[in-house]
Amino acid sequence: MLLKKPLSLSQRMSILLSEDGLRPLYRAIRQVETGGERNPWAANGSHGEIGPYQITLAFFEDAAWFYPDMGLVFEDCRGMRNAELVMFVYFLRWEPNALYAEDYETLARLFHGGPNWKNREHTKDYWKKVKANL
Repeated sequence: MLLKKPLSLSQRMSILLSEDGLRPLYRAIRQVETGGERNPWAANGSHGEIGPYQITLAFFEDAAWFYPDMGLVFEDCRGMRNAELVMFVYFLRWEPNALYAEDYETLARLFHGGPNWKNREHTKDYWKKVKANL
């Protein structure tokens, strides 16, 4: 019996970020975060967030600690694909079941509220904004 080689992180990410996967969620989050920004890759938030998804340094460092082979630095989050990789790894770390189930609500609330998102009421309002952009 032949054993199949496990999928690499990039293979898993490309499958999950297809139009049938998480791509609509990523678009909706980007719209909520920087939808009106003319140059979202140059966007800077009031709390040090950067890029089209407004990634924070703490968010990036958390993902980079979990998967150091990303080979990125924080400033790379200004690029859409790099930011999406960081988000994917963060989701994989904190809510892998939601990631593979494509549970948009859980992932959006995690993105906005961090690992303790279940105890942060403001993440419910964030989810409503994201959902309105799906």
